Amino acid sequence: MVGEDPLHVVGGHTAPIRNEAKQVLTNYRDAMQWVLDRTLEGLSQFMTPDELVEHTGLPERFAKLDYLGDYYGSVEGTVRDLYAQDLGWFDGDPLSLHRESPMRQSERMAELAGGIDRLAAKAAEAMAGDDPLGAAQLLRHVIRLRPQDRDSKRMMADALEIVAERTFNAPMRNYTLSSANRLRREAEEGR
Repeated sequence: MVGEDPLHVVGGHTAPIRNEAKQVLTNYRDAMQWVLDRTLEGLSQFMTPDELVEHTGLPERFAKLDYLGDYYGSVEGTVRDLYAQDLGWFDGDPLSLHRESPMRQSERMAELAGGIDRLAAKAAEAMAGDDPLGAAQLLRHVIRLRPQDRDSKRMMADALEIVAERTFNAPMRNYTLSSANRLRREAEEGR
């Protein structure tokens, strides 16, 4: 597209680009190349997906450009996609080869917390402490162990709504809100 020397571009997931389309498209291209190159560099150093995300942040010259923000896609999502595409699901952690079932993980978490009720109380403390993501991670275990727990589903919905409100990326925010809505509906219907 840069080679076409456009003056304006109207894309599918962004605001129209007016007057400086060639420069904007050049920056998009260069930023995407940066992410690819840094990801491949990290892969050659056997970095895990989480390490790659930290390694691959955009340099200031791109990060300061509003139109390169995580409106639709994200650097983190792209890095994880490249990892999965090039290396598959295995993240280099030997425990990933020997996973416990999600139910067993939840049972272990409840045991560590001192029971399911204590785990739910810790989730409530996290919510009160403005840590909705931490609360949601704990509530995931509570709901798995007590799938009919309406209060935990409501709290999880509340936590996910806050996480979504703080999420800039539209698809991530929308999926998180949809999940919150589903949990709230399940709580109301008692399922």
